[in-house]
Amino acid sequence: MIVGDSISHGAEGDYTWRYRIWQWLQSNNVPVDFVGPYKGTNPPDDITPPSPPSTEPRTFGGYALDAEPFDSDHFAVWGRQAAQDKDQIAAHITTYMPDHLLIELGFNDLGWFVSGPEGTLESMKSLVDNARAVKPDLKFAIANVPQRSHLGGRDDLPIITDQYNELLVKAIPEWSTDISPIKLVKFREEYSCEPEACPAGYDGLHPNALGEYEIARAFSIALQPDYAPGGSSLAVPAVIPPRPCPAPVNVKATTGSGSVIVTWDGVYGAFNYDVQTRVGADGAWTDPSTLSSAPRWEYWPVTDGMTYAYRLRAGCGDALRSEWSEVVSVVAHA
Repeated sequence: MIVGDSISHGAEGDYTWRYRIWQWLQSNNVPVDFVGPYKGTNPPDDITPPSPPSTEPRTFGGYALDAEPFDSDHFAVWGRQAAQDKDQIAAHITTYMPDHLLIELGFNDLGWFVSGPEGTLESMKSLVDNARAVKPDLKFAIANVPQRSHLGGRDDLPIITDQYNELLVKAIPEWSTDISPIKLVKFREEYSCEPEACPAGYDGLHPNALGEYEIARAFSIALQPDYAPGGSSLAVPAVIPPRPCPAPVNVKATTGSGSVIVTWDGVYGAFNYDVQTRVGADGAWTDPSTLSSAPRWEYWPVTDGMTYAYRLRAGCGDALRSEWSEVVSVVAHA
């Protein structure tokens, strides 16, 4: 069972590293059954009006369109912390009785002020203990925490990330037992992401297609002696095709009471959208504004009788944008 946060959960249109490790296991003829309460990725934002937040994780997003069907069961949720999962893990071990836990957690504990290095280590130890209380012979592969591109106001993050990773290296041999061994997964070392640059991430942290391979490779190195003796760890391809990122289509602009509403067909796998506005026939395009992943935007205030034009492009990562859509315009009614 894979236990993780957004890095393991993935967003709609991702392959995910879970898919890549499944491929590696298949290539080594390992009869593996992934288990867990969820199957999908994180879907795009809703376009419905705001409503009270749901306690159920959003895990119904799809995978890359050319990914072959795979055993996608998992226990990975966007935003999840070790501090949360330590209290939930026993119930899922009871339900699914996995033989092996692959754990990728800790960034949110450190990154969102949940706990420092020592507290995050305590949460991870509690997770291990609570899982073992249900299944004493459970095997573990626990990943350390990656670096990310520089986050404003968090100059401490690279420091405490390395401090946690150092503590984890020392703790794992102490936690490991003969019947319940623990392997360290060197996620941080295999992942091409540093405060200065993050070629493995589409937003400075979350894995793009390269990053998915690199995380899967890190886990394969830890698992190879048990799962593929005589085989080799996963190799990262030399050439990785870019994420598909077509321009939005079916863009429409309608005028309402004091505003203009722009809608379009969502681009599968887009993380967000950029929009530009032009006011009047001779106006200049505004600088792009980045929107959420919901295919709807409302612009206000507007001037009665004025013509407003709009165009959009899909955002498929920091460095990947689609071409601009066709321009649509509307005469506003205030």
